[in-house]
Amino acid sequence: MLRRVLTLLSAVCVLATSASERAGAQVSYSLRYAPRAPIRIHTISRSDILMTVTQEPGGGAPLSVEASRLEGMTQFFDAQADDRYLVELHYDSLRARLRPVGGAWRDVMAEAGELGLVRAVLTDRLEVLEAEFVDMPHLQATNGQMARGLGGGHLLTLPETPIPVGASWTADLSYPLNAFAAIGREDGVPVGGELRSEATATLDSVVTRPADTLYYVTARGNFMSTVLPASAGGESASVTAGGSLAAMMVWSTAWSAFVSGATRAVILMDIRSDPADGNAVTHVRFDVTTLSQVRM
Repeated sequence: MLRRVLTLLSAVCVLATSASERAGAQVSYSLRYAPRAPIRIHTISRSDILMTVTQEPGGGAPLSVEASRLEGMTQFFDAQADDRYLVELHYDSLRARLRPVGGAWRDVMAEAGELGLVRAVLTDRLEVLEAEFVDMPHLQATNGQMARGLGGGHLLTLPETPIPVGASWTADLSYPLNAFAAIGREDGVPVGGELRSEATATLDSVVTRPADTLYYVTARGNFMSTVLPASAGGESASVTAGGSLAAMMVWSTAWSAFVSGATRAVILMDIRSDPADGNAVTHVRFDVTTLSQVRM
């Protein structure tokens, strides 16, 4: 009799678990940027960068340079109109250093636009409609520059419709190149600019808490090949840039922001500074790891 009861209870548990899993699989979640006043979000990001430079033809051994960046950004919510949000991003601190591999560290000056105040209009999917530097009105902020603060090193748009766990969406992804100019300007690495990708983002899991829900998101994408002006070699010098990115991020409904994340990017650049010599090219590779975290 006892064995029959235990068997019946086990069957009920299995059926209940199966029904729960089916019900859970049908739940869809809406990831939306919807900040509420007053809101102040301070994000700290650290990037470790390895730059490797090779010359063709006959450039000899590759040159390797290490760099690190520690920066802070504070986001303030100003106003809302429909699904558009006016926010201010204060890029208020930056320490950057570099060294030849095995050498001594030295500080690096920030590039134009890396520090300052940006005012932007965003949609509820984190699309940038307008962006400008308040203290430098002649300088428009690109999506990539905005990305430094909103996505821990990159900007990823949220899904258009609610999605279940395990589902993916195609996201516009922007990645800034500002950080690399201070390291490789002499080699022709462009000052500013950005790379873009149609990345595949996936909602991996959801953790529901009384006052907050956390969405765990992964993203992967290849950057579209982009031609940019080189910082050295004259007006006709050019850079062809591309690469790939993989990221893991946590979105918080309480903060309405990515509150932590880890990103691994590989940026590849072919720099041609002398068009008269069609065979001469400098290959630059950046291996970048970025960690970001919201601080109270």
